[in-house]
Amino acid sequence: MKVAWVIIDRFRKREGNGRAALSYIERATCLGRPAVIRACRELTDWGFTKRHVGSGTRPSEYEPVWAITKFASSSEMDTSARGVETVTPCGVETVTSSPASGVDSHTESYLPSPAYSPADGVSTNAVSASGPGADAPAEAGIGFERVWRAYGRLGNKQASRRAFEAIASPDVAHIEARASAWAASAKPDQRRMPLEKWLTAEKYDEADRSVKPKAKPDEYPDQYPDEEAEVPRRATTSASAEIAERGRRIERSAIEIAVPRSIPLTVSDSAVERRGDDTWLALATDRGSVAVMLEGASPHLQEAGQAHFGRLTDACGMDEIEDPAELIGKTFMIADGTFAAVANETA
Repeated sequence: MKVAWVIIDRFRKREGNGRAALSYIERATCLGRPAVIRACRELTDWGFTKRHVGSGTRPSEYEPVWAITKFASSSEMDTSARGVETVTPCGVETVTSSPASGVDSHTESYLPSPAYSPADGVSTNAVSASGPGADAPAEAGIGFERVWRAYGRLGNKQASRRAFEAIASPDVAHIEARASAWAASAKPDQRRMPLEKWLTAEKYDEADRSVKPKAKPDEYPDQYPDEEAEVPRRATTSASAEIAERGRRIERSAIEIAVPRSIPLTVSDSAVERRGDDTWLALATDRGSVAVMLEGASPHLQEAGQAHFGRLTDACGMDEIEDPAELIGKTFMIADGTFAAVANETA
């Protein structure tokens, strides 16, 4: 009754042509979506309301179906006590006569059950003008498969099939289009509603969720070509420069230089030192000191230190170093922040 009055009131507010969508009925009645859907289905099956399937961004809407009244012919009864035959929206025919006619009034119902008690085990589809025919099961099965694929095969298939079959006279093309739009609008990491719940809540009657694809860069080649090309180029250049700078910081952190650059240096002493969690090779030269990390708590720093150490052995003309004392008397220089061989120096 609440839902019916809201639909009627909506119709009257719009000067006799207003329709009520599910969301509007929910707000007006303060009922939950399942209760509103159930009431709208029953009202439509009984003939009280008519459903207009939505299209595009417009949801499905409901409007009342008004009673039709006609008078019996005067030849059928006395003119002083003419009966009135009324066909109400629920399909109930009532014939009433005045007491003077001597004919008792009677009511004949064409509903499977009274409007206040629809759950008598009789399918309302049997009396629905738009109900399915004998070939409904096969058509419903094909229609469900189309919707199931369009939604991305998400949910319990059997429960989804039952929810689909509970829809009276489903517009398969409309539901399929909306299902496809919902599937396309979901983000990759977003959880989607299972199809059975989506159908039960009649989400296909909500506004269209079609996602308009973004234009490809080459679709408009003449529109701001320099700016559009420059943005990704600047972003790539900035990221590359940041990575390169980070690598240089790590390399500088794995070596300590306190000697002049690009001049020959001769090792006068060497030792392995422990500095916290790190191990360093310290070299004393005739012009200052140099230290390089051999082992570090940070794998990136240790890798950078080993790279410096490898350049030290190459600069000194050695294949490997087993004892730091083997470096005493060797000559090298510092260039570009690392060890390098002295030019024209023979091993």
